Amino acid sequence: MELRIRKLRRTRDWTQSDLARQINSTASSISKYEVGTLEPSIDTLVLMAKAFDVSVDYIIGHSDIPKPGCQNINENIRFSNIAQNNSVIYAKDGEDVKLSKEEIELLRVYDTVSVKGKVKLLSFAFEIENRENGTEPD
Repeated sequence: MELRIRKLRRTRDWTQSDLARQINSTASSISKYEVGTLEPSIDTLVLMAKAFDVSVDYIIGHSDIPKPGCQNINENIRFSNIAQNNSVIYAKDGEDVKLSKEEIELLRVYDTVSVKGKVKLLSFAFEIENRENGTEPD
């Protein structure tokens, strides 16, 4: 995690003070995050993820994809603005697919929770996905 924070910051040509201002922290705390003597709170990780425009999973090293959800949607799934009779249809790999009631309910729940809750839900979903695909991070 420490190296990711430093790498993300340096990629943007930000000083530790620049990042600290972005997340309402101090340069001293950023330095400690980067050398591993202090771990950022979940709230701080969420703020960093927003500032860097990446996922929390990427920052903490659970994923090597900066924004997996967005990447997958952009590359594989094109959502349509179609909603009829309580159904949602999206295009996946060139074919129209109707979301199940469970999938719609999952989107509804996701839409109602806080940013912190969204981060937790996504982290949990990626954890399940990794377990089921046999790609758990070390």
